[in-house]
Amino acid sequence: MTVIVFPGQGSQFVGMSRDFYDNFN
Repeated sequence: MTVIVFPGQGSQFVGMSRDFYDNFN
């Protein structure tokens, strides 16, 4: 899984995606 971190809102999106990914597994 490739994670691209953007400043500001992007970092929040990555955090949300990681939570979703953890819950999905």
